Parts: sequence; structure tokens; C-alpha cells
Amino acid sequence: MEYDFKKINDYEMLFLVSEKNEEAEEILINKYKNLINKYIEAYKNVALQNGLEECDLYQEGLMGLASAIKTFDQSKEASFYTYANICVKTKIQTAIRNSSSKKNSALNQSVSLDNLTNSQTTSYYDIICDSKNDISDKLLKEEEQKRIFKEINKNLTEFERQVLKLKVNSYSNDEISKILQKDKRSIENAINRIRNKYKTIKNRE
Repeated sequence: MEYDFKKINDYEMLFLVSEKNEEAEEILINKYKNLINKYIEAYKNVALQNGLEECDLYQEGLMGLASAIKTFDQSKEASFYTYANICVKTKIQTAIRNSSSKKNSALNQSVSLDNLTNSQTTSYYDIICDSKNDISDKLLKEEEQKRIFKEINKNLTEFERQVLKLKVNSYSNDEISKILQKDKRSIENAINRIRNKYKTIKNRE
């Protein structure tokens, strides 16, 4: 059923919602879902950088709008539109902030690729070497190892560096997928690209 939203009184709908009228809640959601779309458009780029898709933002915005419908207080001076706008915006911003915080926490707690311990150096080679033929590279002198590490790191994308850093710090592919908010295939593809870049550098030696 289509509604003329201009003729719908928000406060009548809110009263019906308080009386457990599900249709009234659905009407308000449909009336104000453009608020969600507005903030998806505003934040989609920064959200994507932190592993959130537009569908994730929509779900967060929907929860914000539903919360506004349930918690709006008519005794306050703000209109329902203003209150809903704030709730939707805050919910989407919080989701992006939490996603960024989770990713940054894991990355910040991980040892830098420039300061690896002996065991992490071995792990580094286990990741970038995909065959037993490369095993001899693990026996390189420390100075040569640092030079190769620097050359590899210089040629990685930011995402590939994040994946490699987490792998070296003993995170599994599943854990990395959750931390970086990417599917497992993306993590595996990043590791394969890292190995291919290592081979390219090695072949230039």
C-alpha cells in the first residue's frame, strides 16, 4: 500500500506504535528511510575504508530509526524529524567508529614489519615463500633479510601490509577477515599477491 506521507501525522503514528501497532511503525520507517539513504551517501567512502558495505550502513541506520520511533519523547522541544535524524546519524557514525577501532586495535598491538623477532622473521618467510625451493631464503644474513623485507614492504598496498602484519603476528585468515571486515577470499588473494611480488623481486636479484 502506498501512503501520502505529507498527510501522515507523526505523533498519531507514534501513539499507535506505543499501542503496539506494527503497521504504524512500518509507515514511519518508510516515511523516514530517506534519512538513512542520506547518511549512507555521506559516509559510504569512509565506511568502505573501514570494512563496512552500504548494506551494513543501511542496517545500522534502520536500527537507529527504529530506536528513534521507540524512544521519542514528545515533551521535548525537538520534532520527531530532528530526533530521528540525530539517531540515524549517530548510529551510522558509531558503527564506522567501532569498526575502525577494532581494526586499529589489532594492528596497533601487532609488532611492526620493521621490528620482527627471530620467530616472526621465520613466520614472514613462511608466508611469502609458497614452495620448498624458497627455503634457502630463510638462511640469508640479517642485513640481506632487512633489505629484502624493505623492498617487499615498499611494493605492498596498505591492505596487503595489514594482512601481512597480522599474519606475521599469528592471526589466522578467519581472524584477519573479521578484523579487517573483508571476506576470507580477499585475505587469501592478498597473500597470493604478496607472494607474487616477492617472486618478482627475487627474480630481479
